[in-house]
Amino acid sequence: MKKGSKELLLQKMKDNKMKLTRQREEILECLLSTHQPQTAESILAKLKKSKVAGACDLVTIYRTLHQFEKIRLVQKSFFADNSAQYCLNDLEDDEHHHHFLCKKCHKITAIDLCVIENQTKLLERKGFKEISHRLEFFGLCPQCA
Repeated sequence: MKKGSKELLLQKMKDNKMKLTRQREEILECLLSTHQPQTAESILAKLKKSKVAGACDLVTIYRTLHQFEKIRLVQKSFFADNSAQYCLNDLEDDEHHHHFLCKKCHKITAIDLCVIENQTKLLERKGFKEISHRLEFFGLCPQCA
């Protein structure tokens, strides 16, 4: 999945009148550094490891991720342990995606196709608003099968 360049992400923030702070930029860099969903705690650990955490604490990270989610910069997912994990949305098609979680190695793979979108559009035509859904697949990846 294309995640979009840093410039596209920054432009989306600007378009939504979101100020670019040092903390937001650091969190964005962490999200850009991997294709795997990350928890707020793992983002904080990366920032501390790279010694750029500065004034960035866990509350700031959660607040920033929530703001990123509101402007559809990131997508929040919940997996087997029910922890919230965040990954960047594909800014070029602005669609959400689903995940497959391997029960053995815990690798998370993005699934770009959403078969439920037609149902969402049908509900919108019937007047429903702010519709969302979550679909996660679990099993063994090809390497573990």
